[in-house]
Amino acid sequence: HEAKVAKAFMRLFLPNGYDMSSEDAGIKSRVLEAGLEAEQNLVACLSSHNMKAKAVGTVVKALKKLDARGELNEHIITYQRLQANNRIVDPSPRATIHELQPTSHSK
Repeated sequence: HEAKVAKAFMRLFLPNGYDMSSEDAGIKSRVLEAGLEAEQNLVACLSSHNMKAKAVGTVVKALKKLDARGELNEHIITYQRLQANNRIVDPSPRATIHELQPTSHSK
């Protein structure tokens, strides 16, 4: 479950969307590039909140705290807009994707 939640949070840190369709040979490099971009953006977000988590468990815990406070709402809304505009291409079955929703709490 923790890995599923970690992936859900990482998806929020790809502000231009992503394409994980496996219709071409470039899928492996796209996955790697997306992962690196998400990691950089996620680390920058944590740093901006004076959080220095690095291990998956502590990163997820830190992001859950930010989410509970509504501090990831902009990222979640951007992700939802990208989905609505077909800027996210992800062939994963919907049941395997942990969907995050904006919280009613704000900063």
